[in-house]
Amino acid sequence: MASPDVMALQRSDLNDFLFADVGTEANGMMLRVVSVLARGGSDPWQEAERLAALPAAAAGAALSSLISGMPLSPWSPADAALIADRLIRLLPSGTKRAGNAVAVAARSRKSLPVVVALLCLGVAVGYALSGVAQRTLGWGDQPDAAAMTDPGTRASR
Repeated sequence: MASPDVMALQRSDLNDFLFADVGTEANGMMLRVVSVLARGGSDPWQEAERLAALPAAAAGAALSSLISGMPLSPWSPADAALIADRLIRLLPSGTKRAGNAVAVAARSRKSLPVVVALLCLGVAVGYALSGVAQRTLGWGDQPDAAAMTDPGTRASR
């Protein structure tokens, strides 16, 4: 199952690869790498990261297998290998990937205090609103449940 990664589209170093054209399918629609990876059952960004970490030959073989192994694939294994070799060149190199991973991690760490502050503010506002609602609607003035269901208790008050 694909993971909801909110930072995925900010990883522009993978987007050239993910949104590259594989070729035209039998139905006349252009197939992109992101669709090939998703049809393979994996998260496209995670799979692209995995492929980027592999040596070029291994990444090409893995992508070629995915392309030719799709149901109703119009590409033979030899054609898929040529397509994969072209597409693998769009993956970022290891040095570029490491720099981008550090930048994404730094942005995530900087946003953590903001998220915590917003959560605290939300809890405080919710608490304040519940107090206002109790006073305004008189929720605190109602008898308890036992007094409402037991007629003998109500008469003794």
